[in-house]
Amino acid sequence: MFILPSLYKSEIPYARMTLADWYFIITIYLMPTCFIGFLPDAFVYMPGIMDYRFLTFLLALLLPFIGARSSIVDFWKIPGIKILSLLGMTVIIRAFWTYIEGTDFFEIVAVLRWNLIWPLYAMCVLHYASRISCERLYAILRIFLILFSVHVSLAAISLITGIDFFLNKNALIKTEQFIEAGLSNTNLKSFPLHIFTGTAFLFILFLRAEGKKIKNLFFFVAIALPFLFTRRMYSIVLSFQTAVIYFLSVFTKTNRIALRTPIIIIFIFMIFYTIEPLRFNVWFDKISPAIEEGIAPENVATYVFRTKLLDDAFESAIENKRLIWGNGYEREYNITRERGYSYALGEDAPIASVIFCEEMAGLILRILPYLILLWHNLRRLISNDEINMLLYSCAVIGVIISQIPAYLQTAAITHFEYFYVPFAIVELIILKINNLYYPQK
Repeated sequence: MFILPSLYKSEIPYARMTLADWYFIITIYLMPTCFIGFLPDAFVYMPGIMDYRFLTFLLALLLPFIGARSSIVDFWKIPGIKILSLLGMTVIIRAFWTYIEGTDFFEIVAVLRWNLIWPLYAMCVLHYASRISCERLYAILRIFLILFSVHVSLAAISLITGIDFFLNKNALIKTEQFIEAGLSNTNLKSFPLHIFTGTAFLFILFLRAEGKKIKNLFFFVAIALPFLFTRRMYSIVLSFQTAVIYFLSVFTKTNRIALRTPIIIIFIFMIFYTIEPLRFNVWFDKISPAIEEGIAPENVATYVFRTKLLDDAFESAIENKRLIWGNGYEREYNITRERGYSYALGEDAPIASVIFCEEMAGLILRILPYLILLWHNLRRLISNDEINMLLYSCAVIGVIISQIPAYLQTAAITHFEYFYVPFAIVELIILKINNLYYPQK
């Protein structure tokens, strides 16, 4: 019987983690977040060569070679993993092809490490996860949820108190809205990267309404955090995601607090608004104005700007007659314009980076693993009657569906480590449970 991951040992099948498992935790959460913001990225930054992201990737490369030498049959059964592996192969081939065409090696590394290398990372991470026991996977997800809960709590405390105690800081200048509201600068590097999957897990634990209640507090902090950070896209998508999960749970009759849930969430938002009204007012101010025209740096966060980046990526591919394979791993100003801002490296519109570098072949391969994962969980939602399994499927569907309207800004197609990997680990748990109770002859 499948049990939802939890923050508490008493609620899950648990086994003691090995040293290799802790290395795994460093690779999937601590290093990507610069140890929850307490490791300055300047410590590992070497211009054009190394940063904390690339170090995270290098750490993951060791995972297939450490730990037990058991079978990886379960690895190939993860929904979408075969397509993801094909995508990983095309990344390697395209990188080699780009180098053969004359692009500098360090230019290729610079483009890959920012947005596009993460399918290979996901393969290495899941290769290790497929070789360990179900109980250790539960233990790993428990640590993942604890770290996420601590992360969102520390970020909220930092914002509310106005004390930026994180050591990993950004050098962004205060916006006019923040200055006018009398707010201190916001350290965006302290924002949790796993906000969508982490909040989804905490929400289904809240809906289950079992066990210790302190985990509910972490969910309330997590869902309010994007509003405190005044992040428009994150707050809208997270709200939509939560609504989808809620209505699916009501539809499948797995929500034990169906009527109370909206009331509780609204009440929690009222509490946060009472505590920090200025930040919520800034969020309201940011969400209401009409989108400005233009692509000047001060408009970098606008929808129009991201649309123009996507248009530029398509135009470049058409002009260079590379609509299928893409231009390879190099910054677009090497081909289309002079040095300056590069969306191949930026995160304003990850889809533009994919279109420019990998075009339609890469984009389709990056979308398919999510569609396969979505299909598997839609089938579970219809055919399964286990409450925990249904709640998990609600979470998967909610996260994936909510990213679609945000296609211009979503990092799901580039950063598989924040979206696909956590769910794939749960899929491995389900596979291992099925192997135990329904062994194949």
